[in-house]
Amino acid sequence: MANTIMEDAGRVGVDFDIDSARLGRVDLTRQAVMDSPCRAFIPAFTAMRGKRSKDTRYPDGYSFGNKSWKTVFYDKTRQATKVKGVQGMPANVVRCEMRVMQSRNIGHTVRGLGIGTFKDVREMEPEAVKYAYTRSIESKVFRLGESSQLVLDFNTEVELLTQLRTEHERGAVDRYIAMEGIESIIHRFGDMTLFGDALQQAGWSERQARRHLNRFKEILDAKAFIDQRRQTATIATRIQELRNTFIA
Repeated sequence: MANTIMEDAGRVGVDFDIDSARLGRVDLTRQAVMDSPCRAFIPAFTAMRGKRSKDTRYPDGYSFGNKSWKTVFYDKTRQATKVKGVQGMPANVVRCEMRVMQSRNIGHTVRGLGIGTFKDVREMEPEAVKYAYTRSIESKVFRLGESSQLVLDFNTEVELLTQLRTEHERGAVDRYIAMEGIESIIHRFGDMTLFGDALQQAGWSERQARRHLNRFKEILDAKAFIDQRRQTATIATRIQELRNTFIA
């Protein structure tokens, strides 16, 4: 890629140090063959709310983002066949494309990719690229918006969890899940990080809270599997399907 850029620049008389060139935009993508077309996931996209983003719905896709970043889910099968004329594309290919704009955001180690120059791109390990992609998608996109949440009194939920922990220390979280229901908890807390915060304030350690969150995801996976066997597609199962595909 670097040789191609330098050759193109040389043809117009431009000479520069490509390794020192700063990055103005980086696009990272993942795609997968799903069991349904992209538009079938629009209710799930609508339930999620990007972090400080303006969300836009399209007939065959959805985008989250602002001037610093954008994540777009779209029907790659339709784009390839209808727009580019590609033949033989599998049905129901959904692409998740993350775009990070502006050098200061791309180079930021938390909200960006931690790379600043073209040399950084060439030296970045594939696993580091995947980690930056999944971390960014999970923190910015896989959230539920306030408009989709039930009314949450955080302190009341902490008090309930504390009481359950006192009465049933080993099975307290399982009892809470049984009482409230998987989808109700997802809609109530929105971001599972907030659920983890509630667990810690109720007396569980950070390590224990993380273990319970992992267990919660396992239960959600099991529910999604059962719903698929029943041919029942709920918002929760759709979100989990997207999560398992694009940030696993």
